[in-house]
Amino acid sequence: MPDLVDVLQPTEHSLGRKTALVTLIEYADFTSRTCRDAAPILKALLSEFGTNIRILFRHYPGDSEEAQLAAEAAEAAAAQGRFWAMHDKLFQHQDDLEPSALVRYAYLLGLDLDRFARDLIRRRFRASVERDIESGNESGVDAAPTFFLNGSRYAGDYSYDRFRAIIARLIGRDAEILYSE
Repeated sequence: MPDLVDVLQPTEHSLGRKTALVTLIEYADFTSRTCRDAAPILKALLSEFGTNIRILFRHYPGDSEEAQLAAEAAEAAAAQGRFWAMHDKLFQHQDDLEPSALVRYAYLLGLDLDRFARDLIRRRFRASVERDIESGNESGVDAAPTFFLNGSRYAGDYSYDRFRAIIARLIGRDAEILYSE
């Protein structure tokens, strides 16, 4: 499996500090059930490991127009400082990602609706989503979710315990001690 290649400067949204010992990058699709199920696991890891972990999100939508538009909606929300709120809303309402629903979510998040709708209609963020896809393709991503830990592609199940053990090892903490807490 190839390691991460960052030649295209993808769009990314982060949780955690830039100085963290572990950087976890996720290439994700808002229409993927596995991505939806991974989201709370990643936030729990951030909560547990605090300043030792940083999580970066990159778009890797499937071939559907719905997946692409959901990614663009997240970017339109990001332009108004609400990426993570929209991220959560899109996964929460994954079965309803029609354009009218996206505008409704923007309303619920208190976004400037005219600006949000204009950004979606004009496809203002299509290129940034495509850069994420290209970045993923360069790094061997072929499906969402795909994870990289400190630049190396993660292979394995997406369970909290598996991520936790690997991250503990990467930061130099004994995973056995962590499990006994």
